[in-house]
Parts: sequence; C-alpha cells; structure tokens
Amino acid sequence: MTKEQEYIIAVTKYGRRNCEKIIKSILYNIRKMHKLINKIERSLMNE
Repeated sequence: MTKEQEYIIAVTKYGRRNCEKIIKSILYNIRKMHKLINKIERSLMNE
C-alpha cells in the first residue's frame, strides 16, 4: 500500500479536517524531534 492510498483511506475514515490536524501535529512533532536531536548533537560535540 502506497502513502497515497493510506492517505485516501485515512481521509475517508476520519474526514479531511481531522487528517489535516493529524498531519500538522505529526509535522510539528517531527520539527520538535529535529530540534532535540540538534541540541543533543551539539552537546556531544562540545564534550
């Protein structure tokens, strides 16, 4: 199953509104993780 198919199934299951909310929250969490990883990398380099 491709990402597009998964997305279509999710949209029909949860409706567009919820899908957009879910996607936004996932992207937000990914950004937070990137910031955290960058902090950890910097602190490791400083040691």
